[in-house]
Amino acid sequence: MHGKNLRRNERIRGENQKMNVLDLFCGAGGFSHGFQQAGFKIKYGIDYDKRVKKTYEHNHPNAEFILSDIKELNPNDFKNVDIIIGSPPCPEFSQAKRNPNPQKGMLLVNEFLKWINIIKPKFWIGENVPNLIKYLPQNNFRKKIIDCVNYGVPQFRKRVFFGNYILPEPTHARVPTVTLVGKKLKKWVTVQEAIGDLIEHINKIFLTDQFGYDTKPHTPIYDATKRPSRTLTVIPPRQIMNLEMTDSSQESMQRKLNCKFGMQTRYNNFSLDKPSITITDMHGDAPIVEIKTKDSFDKTWLKKHPVHKVDRPAYTLRAREMRGCNSNCFLEMDKIYRRLTIRECARLQSFPDDFIFFGSKSACYRMIGNAVPPLMSWHLAKAIKEVI
Repeated sequence: MHGKNLRRNERIRGENQKMNVLDLFCGAGGFSHGFQQAGFKIKYGIDYDKRVKKTYEHNHPNAEFILSDIKELNPNDFKNVDIIIGSPPCPEFSQAKRNPNPQKGMLLVNEFLKWINIIKPKFWIGENVPNLIKYLPQNNFRKKIIDCVNYGVPQFRKRVFFGNYILPEPTHARVPTVTLVGKKLKKWVTVQEAIGDLIEHINKIFLTDQFGYDTKPHTPIYDATKRPSRTLTVIPPRQIMNLEMTDSSQESMQRKLNCKFGMQTRYNNFSLDKPSITITDMHGDAPIVEIKTKDSFDKTWLKKHPVHKVDRPAYTLRAREMRGCNSNCFLEMDKIYRRLTIRECARLQSFPDDFIFFGSKSACYRMIGNAVPPLMSWHLAKAIKEVI
């Protein structure tokens, strides 16, 4: 009997190792990375944006990246996959869109669903902004708005996940909690916990031009499992990438801030004692970090845009907020302002420090904002893995 069970377990593990994943609209590969860390094989990543190619290929060396519009590909050529994941671009459904065109917005979603219907994978998951849920077809698949902060992502990030996936149990809550079934939920991960070590280091450079950095690499999926992930590579200290400052001096940043306030630009402030604000694809530059007291800011503006505290996750960081003069995100740290680095934003999206981004700063911020948080993806992948 024991031998039969052992052979059965080996067969199941073998099937799991052969489960191939196709990531449509893969971007930098946050969705892919979570499944990769859970032990699945990423077979293909497809995206039409050439700016994501190097980042995706570097971080998923065993996957085939296909630079193409999926409308120009034949789904029948990809029937060797078992799982399809994807996040179709839907700017029409963004809350920032004043006059959305649902018909236009559904074009790529419908293309994604067409691939699902043709390939018929064992599991599939789509992800997008919450407003999409109102326009999804009433098919027999799961549609649920999930806040990633409840799964250990240090960011308030609500997204609709749709498909035939297995809904993972939350792991975090506002305060430590025990569920009705006895499961312990941890407290939300805060900005301080996610990037506090980077802030201390980068602020030193920003204020004094001193350089010197030694910190434990940030590996959120390792922290979630309490054991090394199968494919996780822990990088040594002093080799954390994408730490470059966007603004070279405090004076330069203050000039930009003064310009923006004069233009009545919208800002989103967040600080270390909360989860991060949501990071989205509209970020073209970098959010701003507040690091030293300043008394010259308009009180009315501050009432409309409260500074978030360091003991909570950050609010949703939107990619538009990184576009220089459009709107920006602030972190309260003694109220001198600077922008968040690419690596700080990546950590707020739960990317590990060994995940390297390539391209211009603007392109990197956009890749981060577009991504499904790898830790959220890992929880979804792990839930599937448990039923295979």
